Amino acid sequence: MAHANHYNANDPLLRNWDFAYYKEVFNESEESSIPPGCQYWQHFEYFVAQFRSLKSYVYEDGQQVDLCTIHDGAKHNFKNSIIYNRNLTLTHSIGRVSTNSGDYNQDTKILCQAEEIDIAEAKHIVINAPSAKYSDSFCPIKMVNTGQLRMETHQCKLLKDSISQQKFHDEYKKATSQGDTIILYTSTSCKGLELQNSMSAIISKENWKEYFEPFAGRCYNYAMGPPDINKATYTQLTGIEKIGKERAITVIKERKRLKFSDKEDCNTRTKIPRQDLDPFFQDNK
Repeated sequence: MAHANHYNANDPLLRNWDFAYYKEVFNESEESSIPPGCQYWQHFEYFVAQFRSLKSYVYEDGQQVDLCTIHDGAKHNFKNSIIYNRNLTLTHSIGRVSTNSGDYNQDTKILCQAEEIDIAEAKHIVINAPSAKYSDSFCPIKMVNTGQLRMETHQCKLLKDSISQQKFHDEYKKATSQGDTIILYTSTSCKGLELQNSMSAIISKENWKEYFEPFAGRCYNYAMGPPDINKATYTQLTGIEKIGKERAITVIKERKRLKFSDKEDCNTRTKIPRQDLDPFFQDNK
């Protein structure tokens, strides 16, 4: 990671990463010196895409790299698959798009927020539009042994129960074409899961730390979902969409008087719209 930080100081993605995040961990609720939403991943999917993009800068653009090296720490069956590494630019798709390589040809372009990207260039990692029936994010990868362009897809699952063989197979089937790669991320335990589908991998409770390394603690917090509104720090509150500085302070002041019993109580006392409070009161199953 140090290589990426040193050689790509002007890259906007790397510039926004805070490698020393102790302030986030120890910051008191009343502390107002940290800007609202300062590099807090309110969506686990976004963190995963950023993390993959960051890893791509550890290696030279065009360098041949084992796929298992890029995803070191994951449980996988990549065997000896080698790809041409590209320094990936993070972008967001405007619409919900397929993550199956079979749905694209060499001339296919995807309309994203900043630009229209060319799939064949394999220079981007794309965060899919919300509620897409395919994977949460993906990046085209060129295989060294075949020269073919395939998709590396990333699926994030916020679950309380472990993932069954059938569930993993279903995710694989909807997200990939033959030869594509799927990587599933979940904070739950998947100790007994066997990777029966080719070119598949899983990051779960068992190998979380090994995969995310120094970012393991932060990433786990985001994968577990939004914080408890009665316990969240100022910086955790402002990391949630639509909860800015003033609203965070209002929440903290009100809960000091009396803890919020439910969303209606919080809405009545803080005047924050119900829809903006939804992330704090949803049941993530």
